[in-house]
Amino acid sequence: IGTVLRGTYRIVRAIAEGGCGDVYVATHARLGSDVAVKILHPSVAGVAPVMARLRKEADIMSALRHPHIVQILDFNVTEWGVPFLVMEFLEGRLLSEEMIPARPFSPRATVRIVDQIAQALQAVHAHGIVHLDLKPANVVLLSIDGRDDFVKVIDFGISRASWSARLSDEPLIRSEEHT
Repeated sequence: IGTVLRGTYRIVRAIAEGGCGDVYVATHARLGSDVAVKILHPSVAGVAPVMARLRKEADIMSALRHPHIVQILDFNVTEWGVPFLVMEFLEGRLLSEEMIPARPFSPRATVRIVDQIAQALQAVHAHGIVHLDLKPANVVLLSIDGRDDFVKVIDFGISRASWSARLSDEPLIRSEEHT
């Protein structure tokens, strides 16, 4: 907290923890706008497959420009050699946190949410990309123009692109799943 990455992104607070990295809210030093910064854990920053995965996530996300997909703004390495991604900051709620059995979505809201997710997936697939981790915890609901169900799909960390090298040797579909 308080660290300035590459003279531009001042870390304000942590917002999510992951197995390989953490996500922070940061303020752009010159513009004053908030961004989200995903920084690898220093313990895995030198691990080639982990670093390749973050770079691949940056490449894949930078190819996607769609209103229902989180936008990447920058990819860099800290002064101490740890890679990080800078994305638009989404001030919203995770779909997983809103899916409460005692308070179900209306049919109309459900259709709007599913339609927006489908639009995002259509754009992803049109670029030859498969998300591979689409779940309610990777869908953010934002309040925009008086509606509180504007969708952004996030976390392309394990996605794959037909135009890029594979992130691992694991097949997309295991043969035993089809038997």
